[in-house]
Amino acid sequence: MRGSVVAVLPSHLVNDDSELDLGVDKDDVCTKPLLQPKPRFSRPAKTAIAFFAFVVFGIATLTTEMQLLPRWASFDPRCSPATLDVTSVNYRSDHRFNAMVKDMTALSSPTFRGKHEALCTDDHADERKFEYCLPITSQDDPVFCAGADRIDLLVRQSPLTLCGASVMHLLVSDAFEELKVAGVAPRVNFRVPDEASTDRSAAAMPSGSSRIAYRGDISKGGALANSLHLKGYHLFQDNGDWNVCVAPTHPLASHLYDPNGKISTSGASVPHVSLVVASAEGDDAANVDDSCSPNMVDAKGVEYDPNDRFYTVLQEMEALPAPAFHGSHKVLCSDDGRRNRGYHYCLPVTGRKAVNFCAGADRMELLAHQSPSTRCYASVLHMLLTDVYNELKATDSDPVVTFGTLLGAVRNGSMIPFTEDVDIAYSGTISSGGALNEALWKKGYHLFDYGIWRVCIAPTHPLASHLYDPEAPLADDYKVPYVDLYRMAKSDDGESWAMQEFKGSIPTDRVEPFSQISINGLPFDTVCDPKFLLEEEYGDDYLAPKPRRPQDAFPEETNTEKTAQIVAGRTSRSFSLTDAILNSLKKFGGVGDTSSEDKDRRF
Repeated sequence: MRGSVVAVLPSHLVNDDSELDLGVDKDDVCTKPLLQPKPRFSRPAKTAIAFFAFVVFGIATLTTEMQLLPRWASFDPRCSPATLDVTSVNYRSDHRFNAMVKDMTALSSPTFRGKHEALCTDDHADERKFEYCLPITSQDDPVFCAGADRIDLLVRQSPLTLCGASVMHLLVSDAFEELKVAGVAPRVNFRVPDEASTDRSAAAMPSGSSRIAYRGDISKGGALANSLHLKGYHLFQDNGDWNVCVAPTHPLASHLYDPNGKISTSGASVPHVSLVVASAEGDDAANVDDSCSPNMVDAKGVEYDPNDRFYTVLQEMEALPAPAFHGSHKVLCSDDGRRNRGYHYCLPVTGRKAVNFCAGADRMELLAHQSPSTRCYASVLHMLLTDVYNELKATDSDPVVTFGTLLGAVRNGSMIPFTEDVDIAYSGTISSGGALNEALWKKGYHLFDYGIWRVCIAPTHPLASHLYDPEAPLADDYKVPYVDLYRMAKSDDGESWAMQEFKGSIPTDRVEPFSQISINGLPFDTVCDPKFLLEEEYGDDYLAPKPRRPQDAFPEETNTEKTAQIVAGRTSRSFSLTDAILNSLKKFGGVGDTSSEDKDRRF
């Protein structure tokens, strides 16, 4: 045919239809296909593939649902309250805390799940009482939380590091501020610890609950409730008493909220402030549960040395609340007749005297709240020494450090840890109504005549709340930190000096010109020849540590050799504090007159 292709084969080619005679049978059936068929999956493989595809599809669907659907439609039930915008909060003062809160980036609202979802709405909050309070868990270790402040709350913390005192500081400050604006004359009274409690600092530092006394009326839905609500607090009445706690809408709620905490049905496990009606009392003190408080010295109004770091920090601190006095301590609320009350008007202050704990103790430690188990007696004495010495200097009384205080300075440049007092000599005269008395009183100190002139911390001192020990008895003679003031006078011929409580006289060239010693880095004047005075008073071995009574130590140290010895040099001591630092005050005879009882205490 036209267009066909014809193949011409060679003549010798055998037709493949003819069989070769090879002596074997030939199988005409083809058993091996020329092309391999596509493999097929087994049933288990198909099942695995289908399951994997289902999982991928489920994850993709859930992710899309979480991104696009509203929270109420989520497979994970949760919600968030409408927290307050700090820019809309009316803070009543320009305190740095309020300024820092307003400068912060707004925190996201806390996310509530499970039973906590009830906190997303404030419906019937008045009836829910403590159940509408934000669950907050904190710790109250007295050492770790010393000096805790509301400023600490500006940083997110776990319940292990969140201090209850910080939360209470926030609550008390804001509640007090709004009560004051409401015109109900608020006064703070911190809770009294249980009798079985071993933490004696609890009465001076809020932990879990505090009380504010008020005069006037508080009503449901009134101005006070509204102002607290606008700051993120919940005011409610429980068993006849008004209470304030942190609401879920607080601007710092996400920093405070513990998702593992339980919704509380009582005040036992939630930080709150109780508002109680104050009973009628004098203008100088408000009575709360048979307690009263003195009028405090405002450190911001005192003229301190602007170059002194202690005074600078003291004036920058927020004013501490006045201590609350109960029972026999209520006499300290009034200063009537204080000049004749001697030691009985001194603020009850206790502290440790153990050498291996309190070597190098300094007044700076008093700016943070401490319990008697961590506060050193020598820290209080260092503050007394500095303030009394400065006022004697300002009144031209030519003060010089002497006796035991001089001994500590010469030995190791600090206060002797176990000493009971400060020893300062002066020139001139002191009177109960004189310039020195007035200057010390304005700083929160009590000058009184008890054989010689003495000074102790008054209940009005700016740090009284940090120092006051509510479990100590009213101050008995020599049982509180105090200063002994010894009068010095030059003889008529100018050849010698006499000093109260010093036997004999001191040659003028041993006294003048004054020399200087250092105590905790601060300079103080003393006699020209300290070695002469110390040898005359304590013997040639005055530099050698002397054995002390074991009762000067705390129980865990009574069996150690160090407790019975004065350790030369300083021991480094540290306290766990946030940056902020931030609680609680017989006419003398002739010159040379010696009291054996006082003589024993000059060490």
